[in-house]
Amino acid sequence: MIKLNQTQLRKDLEQKIGQNKDLDSHQENLDELKNHSITIIRKSDLSDDFNCVMYALDFRLKDPTSPFGRCDANTKFLNFLIGKGYIKELDPQTDPLNDYAIYYQDDDIQHIGLVSNDSFIESKWGAGHLFRHPFNQVPSSYGNLLRYFHSINSDIAIDYLIEFYSNFR
Repeated sequence: MIKLNQTQLRKDLEQKIGQNKDLDSHQENLDELKNHSITIIRKSDLSDDFNCVMYALDFRLKDPTSPFGRCDANTKFLNFLIGKGYIKELDPQTDPLNDYAIYYQDDDIQHIGLVSNDSFIESKWGAGHLFRHPFNQVPSSYGNLLRYFHSINSDIAIDYLIEFYSNFR
């Protein structure tokens, strides 16, 4: 577990990116911020039907409105996966390459991303773009803790999503 400090950069990211629905202004807003290594790796628009969970679990390559509809893989689903032991936390000495970086506010999951080959995180920020960023350069609303978990195959994740929603019947 990594404790994340509440820096001015994180507060600025929250204001200029996290809560800013004018997606066309995000690049300009990033350019105005100092001392960061954040890049937009895929531009989105407000009609994109996937969230950070769907991106990390690789549901983004499928029709994102199928089989369950818009953004039905969410942080409650991540809690289910962790609670059932379907995804397990990494040992602190394990390299998290291609695994999940899950951001918490205390005990509540706020965000998820994928660890890329250069230890940066790739993640979808709200209704916004897909970003590549260091682990500690995220909007302040993404929490105060970071934990790494083993990733799972997207086909297995779909099966777990079916199980998750069958519990509501």
